[in-house]
Amino acid sequence: MAKNEKAKVIAPTKNKQVETLDDIEVEDVSQSIPNSEIVQVEEKKPNDKGNKIFGEIKAFLILVIIIGLIGGGTWYWYTHFYDANKNKTTETTPESKDEYKVISYVSKEKNHDLFVLGEYLIERTENHVVKVMDLSTNVLYDDKIECSDVYLGIDNKLYFVLDESGDYENSITLYRLEDKKIVEVQTIENLGVYYSPLVYEKSDTIELIGFAGSLENQTDDGDSSNKEYIVLLDGTSMELENATLFGNTKNLGTSEPIKTSSSQYIITVHKVGEKDLFGLYDLKNKKVIIEPSYDVLKEAGNDRYVAVKNGKAGIINAKREILVDYKYDFIDVNDGFFVVSKDKKLAIMNDQYKLVTDFAFDYQGDSEIGDIEYGYYLCCSSINSFEAYKVGDKYVLITNVGDYGYYNYDKHTAYFIEPDGSSKEIEERYLDVKGNFIYSEIGDNKFVVYDEDLNEKYNIDLTKYDYDIYYLNLINGNTIVAYSDNNEVYMDYKTGEEIKSMMSFEKNIDTFQLKYANNKLVIKTSEKNEISFDVNDFNYDSFVKLDDKHYYYINESANNSLFVMIMKEE
Repeated sequence: MAKNEKAKVIAPTKNKQVETLDDIEVEDVSQSIPNSEIVQVEEKKPNDKGNKIFGEIKAFLILVIIIGLIGGGTWYWYTHFYDANKNKTTETTPESKDEYKVISYVSKEKNHDLFVLGEYLIERTENHVVKVMDLSTNVLYDDKIECSDVYLGIDNKLYFVLDESGDYENSITLYRLEDKKIVEVQTIENLGVYYSPLVYEKSDTIELIGFAGSLENQTDDGDSSNKEYIVLLDGTSMELENATLFGNTKNLGTSEPIKTSSSQYIITVHKVGEKDLFGLYDLKNKKVIIEPSYDVLKEAGNDRYVAVKNGKAGIINAKREILVDYKYDFIDVNDGFFVVSKDKKLAIMNDQYKLVTDFAFDYQGDSEIGDIEYGYYLCCSSINSFEAYKVGDKYVLITNVGDYGYYNYDKHTAYFIEPDGSSKEIEERYLDVKGNFIYSEIGDNKFVVYDEDLNEKYNIDLTKYDYDIYYLNLINGNTIVAYSDNNEVYMDYKTGEEIKSMMSFEKNIDTFQLKYANNKLVIKTSEKNEISFDVNDFNYDSFVKLDDKHYYYINESANNSLFVMIMKEE
C-alpha cells in the first residue's frame, strides 16, 4: 500500500456487530513488516459468570465502606457535639408541665385582715401591722408595729403612718420598711395644723405622695387668711399662701386622704376678692403653674382638666393647652368618655373629644323643684340628675335620676346608645349597671335582664313573693341572687329560672382552672397538680390579675383570712 493511501479498518462495536470506519489515513508499514496483512479483528466474548460474581463482591464492599463512614461520623458527632438537654422538646401543655404554681397563706387569728399593696402582702389588725410578706409569702417583717394606715409610696416603698392627733395639733410619725426592718422616716407636726395624707389615685390603687395641712388665722379686722403646708416623702416641704388644696376630695384636717389623679399636679382654690378661683400647683417644681383664673377646675384624668370660664366649659391640660374649646354648658367626666350639655340637652363625647351623639337627650326633666343647675362635685357626678356608663363599645344614659333626694321624678328615662349614635329608650323605673351585668326593674318584683351587648335576655317575675326584692346581683358568672331584707332568691343566669342555691361553677384562666362546689375552691394547674381550699363562697370578681404572671385572691370569712397566689413559673 502506498504511503498516505486510504485504507478500510474494521473495529469492534458495543453491539458486537462489525462497523467500518472510512477515510482514516494510515502510514504504509508493509515495507517494515514482511508478509503482514491487515485482517478482520473479532471481539472476544468475556466470561459472563465471573464478571457477575466480581460485581456483586465489589458492590458489597462499597456498601460496607459507606455504612462504616456513616456510623463513624454519627459516633463522632454524638460524642463531640450533641447536647441532650438542648434538644429536648419542651412541653407547654398543663397536662405535661405545671405552668403555674400555687402559693397560699392563712392568718392565724380570726380578727386579722390580709390585703395586697403593690408587691407586698400585709397582715394587720385594726391598729397594728403584724406581718409583711412578698407575694410568694416570704416574710419581710414579722413583728407588731402600731400604725393608723399603711400605704405604698410613689417610690414603690412601703410606709406606715401613725397619726397621734391631739386637741390643738396634728402629729404624724412616718415609718418605712427597709431591709426587713421598720425605720422612722420623719415626724410631721405643726402647732394648729392638721394634716391629711396626700395620695395619687390610680384606677385601682392609691400611692402616698406626702401630707398636706392647713392653718387658718384671723386678722385684726376680723378677716381670715390661711396657709397650706405640704410635706413630701423625702422630707421636702412647701407652703402656699391663701390657697386650699382640692385634688378631687377636700379632706384637709380630717385625717382622710386628699386624692389627686396626678402624681405631680394638684388643683388649688384661691380667694381672689369675693370669688373662689381655681388654679394648679406643681408638686415637683414647688410652684403654681396655672394661676387662679378659672371658675372651676375638675380632674379629667391623664393630667387633663375640665375648665370653666365665663360660664362655659372646655378641657385643658397641665400646660394650659386647650383640648376642647369653651363652648359647653357643662362637661361631665365619666370612665373613658364625657357627657356634654348645650341648651339643656345632653350628648355623649368620646375620649378623643368627638361627639358620638347629637344633643338628643333632655337634661331638664319634669321636676317639682324646677330648673336644675349642674354641680361640679369633686369626687363624682352621680348626685346630678343623670348617670352614664360605657358597656363595651356602647353607652347607657339614664336621665331624670332622683335617688339621692336632690330631685323628685316619677320615673327614670334610660337609653341604650350604639357606637354610631343611634339609641333606643328602655322600659324601666330603675336601671342598674354593674360592669357587664345590666338589668332594669319594670315593676314591683319584676325585672328585665340584658346581655353584654345590651340585648334583652329574659324577664324575671318574682311577684309570688310577699316581700320586696331590693336589687339583683350576678355571682360568679352563672348565678343571679335577688336580695331582700332577710331572704335571697337564686336564679340561673343563662335561663333566668329559679334554683335552690348557688350553682357550682368553673372557669379557665390562661392554662389553669378554677372550680367551686360545696364550699371548696379547687385550683387545677395540670393533670397532676390540684389544690383545694375551704371557703364559704367564691366570686370571680374578687380574683385579681396583677400582671401577666400573677393572680391572687383573698377570702375573708368567719374563719381565718385566706390568701391564694397563682404565679406563672419562669
